[in-house]
Amino acid sequence: MVDDLDVVRVTAEMEMDGVEDVQNVYHVLKVSGGPVTDTVFMDDMAAQLESMYLTFVARQITSYTYNQITGQQVFGGSDIMPDVAWPTIIAGLSTSDALPLQVTALVAGQTTSSKKQGRKYLGGFTELDNVNGVVQPGLTSALANYALEWITDFVSGAHTYRFGVFNVLSSVFTPFVASLILGAFRTQRRRTAGFGS
Repeated sequence: MVDDLDVVRVTAEMEMDGVEDVQNVYHVLKVSGGPVTDTVFMDDMAAQLESMYLTFVARQITSYTYNQITGQQVFGGSDIMPDVAWPTIIAGLSTSDALPLQVTALVAGQTTSSKKQGRKYLGGFTELDNVNGVVQPGLTSALANYALEWITDFVSGAHTYRFGVFNVLSSVFTPFVASLILGAFRTQRRRTAGFGS
């Protein structure tokens, strides 16, 4: 069971070109509504993540595939959550030329502390959204919609959830208060071909 004030680490698992793992990790605080089963919790997470990723999936290459969503309680319990499939997303929808595997857009979730920030490196985008390393307006707008959903509390039935930054050592959860879309593409060396994640 996941109860109010429990924190769960939720991982969105994708893949590029059938071999390179891509993972985005989120920490989710259950705010209110009382306990839910692990299965209901993960179904709620899948619905919310799908809503977030749908903002830009049309701009991702078709070989960028969506595999599953996993989770584990990190505060309030230690349950391993049941794996769930993405509700409807299977893969990116764009057939345009891909950017190199390690090139990503970066979205930051900001907190009230300058030292605490969430970062999501989002990839699978195409040359159409890149001019001289600069993220183009269409993708910037899509990422802004993603970011708004990431930093805003979301509700499923009677239950409210919140994304944020969780410090495992101090067991402190810090919510997001704003977001920042970086204007230039970044790189992640671990997403270079042959390395994954």
